[in-house]
This record gives sequence, C-alpha cells and structure tokens, in this order.
Amino acid sequence: MNWTKACQAGWQFSQFLKTREAKERPVDGGLVFFEEFSGDWASKSRNRLLEVGWRRWYGGHSQVERLRIDLLRLRNGVYESFPAAIQAARATSAAVQPT
Repeated sequence: MNWTKACQAGWQFSQFLKTREAKERPVDGGLVFFEEFSGDWASKSRNRLLEVGWRRWYGGHSQVERLRIDLLRLRNGVYESFPAAIQAARATSAAVQPT
C-alpha cells in the first residue's frame, strides 16, 4: 500500500458507489485489504510505533463520499487492523524497553 494504491482504492470505491447495486443496497463503508506498505509509506519515524502508511491512510484516504474505509493488512496469514497493529507495536516496544 502506498499513495498510488490508496488513490486507486478510493477511486474504485467511489465508482462502486455509482453502480446500480450500490444504489439498491447502500453500504455503510468499506475495507481495503493489503499485504505491506511500500515506498515512503513503509518508513517509520523515530518517535512513532507504526509505519507512516497507517497515518497517511487515516489522515487522507479513509473517507470517500463521507463513508469510512478501513485498512486490513493480511500478513503471514494474519489479519491486522490499525488498532491491532498499534497494540502489537506497543507490546513489542514494552518488551524491548529496559526496566
């Protein structure tokens, strides 16, 4: 997932909302599945627990026509949402911190 893929996902969702199916059976939001962040979205700031991509997605790509779109990462056979990613990163960070 990167900026280009995020834009494509938003466009595809907006196109779906124009279809007959979406008008007959309205949706409350959407999910975008991805495996890894790429490019600069894969980088981590020194003071952040997660890749920049999570912040960029939820900062600018998670709404289309006032409907929320969430990310789900499928990595190594495990689904990971943003809250789960934060929780795992905090647990890892706490385990690494000297006591």
